[in-house]
Amino acid sequence: MRFLGYIFFFFIQTILLFGQEKKYHFLRYNDDTKSYTKDFESKNLDSSLDSLQKTGYYTLTIDSIKNEKVYLNKGKLYQTIWVKNNELFENKNNYFPTNNLDSILNKIATINTNQGYPFAQIKLIPNGFEQNEQKIELVLDKGNQRKIDGVKLVGYEKLSKGYLRHGLNIKTGEVYNEQKLATISTLMQQTNYIAEAQLPQTLFKPDSTILYLYPRKVNSNYFDGVLGFGTDDNGDFRLNGNVQLSLNNVFNSLEEIRLNWIGTANKNTSLNIGVKVPYLFKSAIGSETNFKLFKQDSVFVNLDFSERLFYQLNLNSNIGVSGIIQSSNFLLEDDSYLKSSYDDYSKIGFGLSYHYFLKHPFRLMEGKSMLNVVVNSIRKKEKNFSWTEDLENKTVNQIEVGLKTFRLFELSKKHFLKAGAEFRGLLTKDDDFSENELYRIGGFGSFRGFNEESITTNMYGFLSADYRFVPSEAFYIGLFADYGFIDNKRANLNTSLLSLGTGISFLTKMGIFNLSYAVGKTDETSFDFKESKIHFGILSQF
Repeated sequence: MRFLGYIFFFFIQTILLFGQEKKYHFLRYNDDTKSYTKDFESKNLDSSLDSLQKTGYYTLTIDSIKNEKVYLNKGKLYQTIWVKNNELFENKNNYFPTNNLDSILNKIATINTNQGYPFAQIKLIPNGFEQNEQKIELVLDKGNQRKIDGVKLVGYEKLSKGYLRHGLNIKTGEVYNEQKLATISTLMQQTNYIAEAQLPQTLFKPDSTILYLYPRKVNSNYFDGVLGFGTDDNGDFRLNGNVQLSLNNVFNSLEEIRLNWIGTANKNTSLNIGVKVPYLFKSAIGSETNFKLFKQDSVFVNLDFSERLFYQLNLNSNIGVSGIIQSSNFLLEDDSYLKSSYDDYSKIGFGLSYHYFLKHPFRLMEGKSMLNVVVNSIRKKEKNFSWTEDLENKTVNQIEVGLKTFRLFELSKKHFLKAGAEFRGLLTKDDDFSENELYRIGGFGSFRGFNEESITTNMYGFLSADYRFVPSEAFYIGLFADYGFIDNKRANLNTSLLSLGTGISFLTKMGIFNLSYAVGKTDETSFDFKESKIHFGILSQF
């Protein structure tokens, strides 16, 4: 038992001995008393001496070190010193005065770190006096330049390698840049599909530099259903709607799969399917495929197909080129009256486009800013119907121009203003359009206060302003106004549009709930609250 007691005592003493951190006691020499007096204590010898030098004790010397006691001669505390060879100025051969050496040293360290030298050391070497002030020469030892030898994903190993290379701009073999790496977290916040479990870290090995990222996959699939109440052309009450399904990053390539169905009060139906895949084959090139079917009651059917290849300029913007194929089929062959207004046609063309989008941190907001610009050159081949004969293979050249943009301004902490604009025009030399190729606007997603896709036009533009009071990230109430114009060459109609309304949006367990009330007018009509439109829907994330 006594033997076991000795062992236990020895074990405890060993733990206590090694558990105690070494602490240095610094004593400075006093010229008046010709003796050493206690100055301060510290656990780190080198960093303490370095800190004293940077404070202004440039002539600091160590007299001796005995049993964790450090005997110092601090020397004079200099407010102004003369510095040479600091690598910030072109003239490196002459000394110049400064009273802010610490900022100079920090700037040198930052420059070298961003050039791949994170372990660069600066030595302060006293070298005489200038005007009774100390002259200090800064000697820089950069060490070996560091490059990123590898990237390690922790938590979400299937993250797109193309996104790492072109979205986050991380490339193996490039020079280590700490400032650039500090932006990774900001860039990750600009996508809805990825979050960070923790901040990035860097592992420096003797022969390599490894960057560790901690991404986390976010559930970013959406279902959005909006129902509207309105009247058709006969004044009958009808239910219309807009349903959207969005599947995002299901295959870990940051792809987007969208499906949109719209049913209107006038018995029109449209179906939109879109697939967007960025970073094809780990490159900055992506693909966007869109298909649209539009059917107006039993009168005609339109089919639109486009394929867009784009180059990702950065995480928020891209430029692209598109191929376009469109066709329309008139369904009422026996209706001679409608034949004069509708064509069977086919279109082929190409286009150039630029897309920009910046995310907002509040989930309720549609984003901080957005800009889409499109220019298409189209060749139309049509079959014109008349009461007496068919005219085959008439061709027409068309230009299509589109612009859509908005920006969210933060007026104050709880007050926001969203300003937007949209323009779209189909232009030809003779202004000859068929009824079935016109744009269809109106509704919650375009011009509020009108039925879904109830307005036909070959050119339109409008401005919108939304004021929002946002007491929290989960709720806002707002007022909005839309003002614009339409130009329908087919109907020889040119009129302005105005709508006013209010709405609320808030987060629920099911998703984002939206409710809006709007009333609209044209130059030919006045505000009629009987014709007001109520839209409500819920955006569910899963």
